[in-house]
Amino acid sequence: MWSAPASPFTPRHTGEYRGLPPTGGTFEVTGHVTLRFQGEKIAESWFNWDLPGLMEQLGRPADTAL
Repeated sequence: MWSAPASPFTPRHTGEYRGLPPTGGTFEVTGHVTLRFQGEKIAESWFNWDLPGLMEQLGRPADTAL
């Protein structure tokens, strides 16, 4: 069985991330996860999210190398 929920989430930037110091602010990240179940357990998972959009919200321009 497969499942692919999608939802934005709003975490708080409290630690250094990819060289960017913490801002203490919140930001919205969109993406989805694809899950493959075997029985009642997750057998595989794939996560995809908007990294350029996240980096722009944290202060790094979208066209900057990640």
